[in-house]
Formats: sequence, C-alpha cells, structure tokens
Amino acid sequence: MLLKLLRHYARGVATVARDPRFATVQDADLRLFESICGREHVKTTEIDNYSTDWMKVFKGKPVCVLLPGSTEEVSALLAHCSKRRIAVVPQVLPTEEGTVLKLGSALKKDNTSLHTPHLFLGSEGQLGVITHVTMAAVPKPTSVQSAMLGVETFDGCCEVLRLARRHLSEILSSFEFLDREIMTALEENLDLKPVLQSSPRFTLLVETSGSDETHDTAKMERFLAHCIDEGLASDGVQAQSATESAAMWRLRESAPLAVAADGFAFKNDVSLPLKHFYELTEAVRSRCSSLTKRIVTYGHLGDGNSHLNVTAKKFSKELYDKLYPFIYEWVNDHNGSISAEHGIGQVKLPYAAFGKSQAERDIVRRIKSVFDPNGILNPYKTF
Repeated sequence: MLLKLLRHYARGVATVARDPRFATVQDADLRLFESICGREHVKTTEIDNYSTDWMKVFKGKPVCVLLPGSTEEVSALLAHCSKRRIAVVPQVLPTEEGTVLKLGSALKKDNTSLHTPHLFLGSEGQLGVITHVTMAAVPKPTSVQSAMLGVETFDGCCEVLRLARRHLSEILSSFEFLDREIMTALEENLDLKPVLQSSPRFTLLVETSGSDETHDTAKMERFLAHCIDEGLASDGVQAQSATESAAMWRLRESAPLAVAADGFAFKNDVSLPLKHFYELTEAVRSRCSSLTKRIVTYGHLGDGNSHLNVTAKKFSKELYDKLYPFIYEWVNDHNGSISAEHGIGQVKLPYAAFGKSQAERDIVRRIKSVFDPNGILNPYKTF
C-alpha cells in the first residue's frame, strides 16, 4: 500500500496549478506519520519512481511516500490528512476522513442494498484506499488451446471473431489482435520471430480454456479449417505444446516493450464499436505519418479495446498536437470511450467529459463530495 503526498504536477505536456486549499506537509506532519507507521515506512528520498507516470510524461513533487502496513494505519493517516487538508494519491478502503468501510461480501449473491463496491472499482483512488479484497479461487482449466491466424482485411478479422464465437462458444477465452506494423516492431526491436511465415496484414491470437482436451482440440481444429476453407484466413497455426502456446503469447505480451524500444511512444487505450476499431488507426496514419517512426495497433478485439501506439525517436510537441485532442474527438464521434482500461489520470482529464452528460457529471461530483468533502484524494482527476 502506498500513499503519495503531492504538492502538484509541475512537468509534462500539461501542468496543473496547485490548489491553494491544500496544506503543505510540515516536519510535525512527518513526525506524526512516523509515529503511525514507523520511521522506516516514511520515505522522503529516492521517491521518483512513485511520482512519475508510466509513460514518463508527468512528474509530481511528493513530499514523502508512506508505506502503511495495515488498514488501521491507513485510516489514521487519512484522518490526519483530512484534518490538515493534505493532498493524497492512494496507490493501493478507508475514506478521506479515515472511516473504514466494509463493502461487499464473499457471497456471489447479496442483494440487500446498493452494490457500493462498484463505486470504488476504477475510481483511481478518488474515493478511498482499498486495503482488503475478496478473491474467488476458480479451478485452473485443464485444457488450453492456442492458435494464430493470418488475415488480410479487417472485415475478415471481424468475420473470424464471429465464427470463433459460434464454433468455440463457451470455451473461447481470448481473441487478440496485432497488425503488421507491431509484428515488424517485435522482430526489429526484440528479435522475436513471427509464428506465421506469410507476413499477413493482421494476426489474430485465439485461445480456448476448457476441461476436455480431445473435445477442445477438435473444436479448434475445425474452427481453423473453416476459416481457411472459407478464405477468411490466409494462414493458421495451432499450438501443439505449451511451449508453442507461450511463443504465441510472448509476441502479444511483448508488444508494449517493442514500441517503447522505438524511443518515445504515445500510448492510447480506447474502446470502439468493432466496425470502427481499425478506422481510427487509418485516420491517425493519414493525419501524421510523416512525423512518426511507426503507428501500430494491438489489443483485445473481442471487446473492442484498441491499444493504438504512435512512436517517434523522442517526444515531439508537434506530433502531440497532431494527435490530441484529435484521437479523443474521433473516438467520441464514433461512440467509443477514450479510456477503456487504464483510467483518466492526468493526460485525459481535459477530455474526461466526452460522452458524459451534464447530469452525469453532476452526479459524479456529488458522489465525490460524499466520500471526499475536502477533495484531498487523488486531486485534479475529476471533471
């Protein structure tokens, strides 16, 4: 569990003026923090890793980083920060005033009240600090089948997805997408060779998870054969071992490393209706290819989640201005979401209201004020 006490964001593409309502951490505060969680758990040096975003665009100026070891310590720290109005960025559910809430239960069904845990899911620490979770331990699938297909058109990719849902149905567990550009980056930057030798326009990674090896293998074989026989896939390989399956997944999971090796990557995490999924990539290429090293897309085609990455040798303000807010406006105009998985954070804050009505924004502010009346929890991250 980590708590960052921030003064303000001072570096990056955008800056945020420090809210004068927030107090500055004093020596007396540090001594109190030490009394709560121990001197060794109050860091005032070597804290850059806690204050730089994962894209290395924004850097905060934390006074200290606290490493509490229990819910009680988190509660006491937040109670003091609330009293003093010290801004906090939670990184781990006590509320802003230090009140401990026990939300939800270990039961699958509990309809005795509003489902309050969902308020905190994806809230980026704006409502409280999560210190306890209940996890369901489900049996590990005994039969996992992986395959890669090469497809030459995006419409073909959509049709393969439709067939996967029909032919693999209840055991279909993954449907991943990689375009030729990311496959090239994987080979050039990480020396990862493609599984498919035909260098298709698009590569699809399909996986099933079930309990009957014979049944599941036959299902995947029939699915692959159907895609190739129908002319939807130009190439297809079914993994014959765990090693071959791991090689397929290594390509997909190494995609972020491949784009980072280009120098600087403008990363995007958006969701779109399937028919518009790759149109965004093409629109960005038409707009700014001359300023980039490469423009790639990979992601979760099964749920319309695109990880569009634009790379250059180094950060370029000219390229940034070409990309934003164009990408967010395009996504909004095509009924998508500008944040599929990773939250709003600092970069997307000016565009957080896209697709949200005034009434919805007002409700969010009111909910925030209930749990965090002083606005100290992860400040500058809401409408």
